[in-house]
Amino acid sequence: MSIHSTSNSFSKKKTLEQWLAWQESLNPSEIDLGLERVNQVLKKLQPQFFLSNENKQQLPFVLITIGGTNGKGSTVEYLHCILSHTDYKVGVYTSPHFVSYNERIQINHQPVNDKHLCSIFESIEKAREQTPLTYFEYGTLAAIQYFTEQACDIVILEVGLGGRLDAVNCLNADCALVTTVSLDHQDWLGQDIETIAKEKAGIYREDKIAIYGDNDVPQSILAVTQSNQHGLLKYGIDFNYFKNRDETGWHWHNKTSLGLPSLTLLPDSPISGEIQYKNMANTLMIISALIAKKLIRQISSQSITQGIIDAKLSGRLEVIQTAPLTLLDVAHNEQAALVLRDYLLQRKFKNIRAIFSVLKDKDYLQIIKLLLPVINHWHIYTLNSPRALDAKKIASVIKDSMGENSVTCYNNFNEAYHHCIQSNTTHASTDCIIIFGSFLTVSDAKIYFHGK
Repeated sequence: MSIHSTSNSFSKKKTLEQWLAWQESLNPSEIDLGLERVNQVLKKLQPQFFLSNENKQQLPFVLITIGGTNGKGSTVEYLHCILSHTDYKVGVYTSPHFVSYNERIQINHQPVNDKHLCSIFESIEKAREQTPLTYFEYGTLAAIQYFTEQACDIVILEVGLGGRLDAVNCLNADCALVTTVSLDHQDWLGQDIETIAKEKAGIYREDKIAIYGDNDVPQSILAVTQSNQHGLLKYGIDFNYFKNRDETGWHWHNKTSLGLPSLTLLPDSPISGEIQYKNMANTLMIISALIAKKLIRQISSQSITQGIIDAKLSGRLEVIQTAPLTLLDVAHNEQAALVLRDYLLQRKFKNIRAIFSVLKDKDYLQIIKLLLPVINHWHIYTLNSPRALDAKKIASVIKDSMGENSVTCYNNFNEAYHHCIQSNTTHASTDCIIIFGSFLTVSDAKIYFHGK
């Protein structure tokens, strides 16, 4: 569905909340992929980017784009921390947010303030004239405008959905990483891995650094990158990692002649999950390739070590409470559910209660199938979103496998959490509450605990 064209009658709103509410009202569809609209407005906001031609943009910063199904947030955070430790001014754009919209746009971990963001939205509104924009396109343009105004040295953009037609792809990245490819967002990206991979590979550029961060590179990604003069750097072939035998620390192995040498005795990540070793390895390959192309200066192993130690990431196996142990995780696809399941099995919990909700475009059947063997009781509610999957539909699947007493439905998160706590008062070390599913599920939890 296309966006309704609107006039510029909305000129100056007093609050960020009003701006965001208005942007959401512009399009009856939450997702409307395409680059034409955002490019039209970007050329008015930043004409100096296009002094030569659209394919040879002249950006005032080094640009890194991170796409893929899972691992984007962790990789962005490692890059953010390591590069900030080398005295670079690093702008980072991510989505969605959990509590505050400002989380999406940060420089060296400092979110943009409301006043500045509203001023940028006013500039975008003047520049767009009759060009309609989506909520996400407004945010993307605002991030680019902010990072340009603040003279950032390096900008990291996380792809919102897919790659080829995602708004962040309006800029040509100096380095693009696709972390992983698995089934997710099939309604927009395609019904099979190869089709989805081709969409995600749209962030690669012919004359720029291209990295794939997982084993078994999809053929469609190889096809897209075969004409790249720099080739495709592949995890497991050009670089990988090795863990120490005592399971403390790890080694990064660079099999190329690019940039950084192989590194030993790196610290384990403070972000939980075995997958973080691969995310850190991908991060170091990005840094190494940028050094090799002289886009950034050499970085010391001390800066890398400190950057890893400082990394923090909301909503990924995040401990929000210790008695009982309560974790938050945005496991909303098969690949992420596997990571969550493996983590829970490794910890050998005896009593796991889950609070779960998800959007209806997710493969909830597969997510539930993977987590059924490890969760003792499910507390289900329906998210406050037009894309929410009804709690009763989720519950019926669980009941079919575990029985009537295995699941309970609630009206909202607060109600689900209160009953989950009351259902077990032992708070033993082998107890765990896992709150997972959609970003909105984790957002509900964060808002609740923040208020508490």
